[in-house]
Amino acid sequence: MRAVEATPTHEVEAVRTVPMSGDLPIVVAAGQSDLPIVYLHGFCGDPARAKEWAASAQAHGTLIALHGNAPCVGKPGRYRFTADMKYLDYRVRKAVGAAAAATGRSLDAERIVLVGYSEGATRAEQLAWVYPERYPLLAVMSGPSAPSYDRLQRAERVAIVRGAKEYTKPYRRAAGHLTRAGLSTRYFELPEAAHGDFGDDAPRVMSELFRFLFSDLD
Repeated sequence: MRAVEATPTHEVEAVRTVPMSGDLPIVVAAGQSDLPIVYLHGFCGDPARAKEWAASAQAHGTLIALHGNAPCVGKPGRYRFTADMKYLDYRVRKAVGAAAAATGRSLDAERIVLVGYSEGATRAEQLAWVYPERYPLLAVMSGPSAPSYDRLQRAERVAIVRGAKEYTKPYRRAAGHLTRAGLSTRYFELPEAAHGDFGDDAPRVMSELFRFLFSDLD
């Protein structure tokens, strides 16, 4: 399996909300290439938070953030992702199609980069395990447990991200374990960030992260 490569072909566009037929709207930030970068938010999270580092993603691809599929009790307008990977994969590919139609881009729904935060990190790992050819590159951010080699062993490249104010030791250790197991992995830390917060330095860290994910593997 080869890395997904992004070749700049477009000017970046403003972040906007795009309707998706039969589903909740998505957040789209069309970038310099047609490579889809899909963001999965955390438990009852807000996909629009991806705007905080959207420009970092736009330097490499087109950012697409979608809502979870299950409403959060007592939190109107907030959703979580269930563990149905077949349905989540369908929704991710549908979101890529909706973003392509809205932007006029030729986005490939069979070659997708995943960025998952908290619960979304767990779902990103699961998607990479079930559909490794479709999701070869991923960033797992502040997951509820350290990333699993069992789930990620067929990935091409993995970025592990944690906030500096979170418990970081198991995640640093996991990055080392995955690297020793032969998986291209790097650990990144968001300065001054607690769980649920990207921190003021997120654009810089995410720029470094995307440079790592998209660097030439040959």
